[in-house]
Amino acid sequence: MGFRDRFFGRTAQRPPSTDNLAQIETAAPTFLSELDLIPSGQAGICLKPAPAPNGTGGDSLQAPIDIPAGFQSVTDDLGFTWLIATNENFGELVQRVGALCEQVIQGESANRLLCVVFGFVPRVLPGEGAVRMVFLPRRGTWYPFAPTSGSDRNSELELRTKSLVRCSLQIESDFAHWQALWDLPVS
Repeated sequence: MGFRDRFFGRTAQRPPSTDNLAQIETAAPTFLSELDLIPSGQAGICLKPAPAPNGTGGDSLQAPIDIPAGFQSVTDDLGFTWLIATNENFGELVQRVGALCEQVIQGESANRLLCVVFGFVPRVLPGEGAVRMVFLPRRGTWYPFAPTSGSDRNSELELRTKSLVRCSLQIESDFAHWQALWDLPVS
């Protein structure tokens, strides 16, 4: 990093990593015992659209990603690609998602990897609501997102989740990174 970057407060972007991804498996018992939430059996990997070739504008064909069996590719309304996995065995789900993230990171699509999301739902309905745990690969941190109906979120549930799982997960300390992920294709 050069003098100008340091002077203007720019920092080099950290490469994505899955180092803290498996922490979610360790935190799962806390979700059950403290929040009465169980894994939904779904997880998703979010990729931003591929840049256009040679600055020509428009979307290009995305860098090829070998999507393993058991994953479904979904494009949301904003053009982001979600690779969705479903597996009732939470340990297997975490391993499969981690393996695909590593494949993305090692391939040409590493710069497109935005986040990984695991769903947690009430064990007994209606419960307090569902929580999506969002992993940020470039920061190596997690944050809870608890959407409610429409475009509202249950901030109280998010903060309580943060306080209960902070011993198991590397929680994102900067609330500016706790982005709302509306219409998430992960239940």
